[in-house]
Amino acid sequence: MSPRTTDDQAHDKKRQAILLSALRVFAREGYGSTRIQDIANEAGTSSALLYHYFRDRDAVFSELVRLATASSLGAFDLAVSAPGGPARGLYVLFDTVFHYAFAGDGPLFFLIMIQAMTFRRIPSEVQALLEASGGSYVTKLLPLIVAGQACGEVRDADPLSVVGTILALIQGFAIVQAQSVDRLPLPAIAEVLRCVLTEKGIEALKGAKKNE
Repeated sequence: MSPRTTDDQAHDKKRQAILLSALRVFAREGYGSTRIQDIANEAGTSSALLYHYFRDRDAVFSELVRLATASSLGAFDLAVSAPGGPARGLYVLFDTVFHYAFAGDGPLFFLIMIQAMTFRRIPSEVQALLEASGGSYVTKLLPLIVAGQACGEVRDADPLSVVGTILALIQGFAIVQAQSVDRLPLPAIAEVLRCVLTEKGIEALKGAKKNE
């Protein structure tokens, strides 16, 4: 593989700047109301130059959904593979979300995903992404919950409802963070997890990095 040139790096940097601008516009205006010129204005560039990086508005939106999907599934992979048992795995999930997914404009990606999953007219590329990853979150998390219940760290309830609770908590915190002009402080992760963990599970979190 040939080494990346300065031009390649400049191209990637500009592309990332356009994506960040698009993220803000889509989150603020919604997919249906966003025009390619709106993204160009936010990025401080021309629509003609923007077309050099992306085919059209749908291509930009699709790339944002792809990035959001890959990042969120990565957080779930970290949770599933974390050492120390199921309770620690859930701690790792929330720690990753709180400290990385919620950093900077990160919460806006959650708003993009809500649009992608609820809007009736979305790009075909987005539809394909959602169909490919739709059940992945449940598929990844469910065995961790079942294992946690077997060892007494997770509350005895329908495992799917526990998964739903965890997903709802993450999405709820993301929406609050995205809508807050001044970010509200996040609660301690151990306190968040009390709604799904037993006392044994909470005990297993001792020594884990505290939420800041």
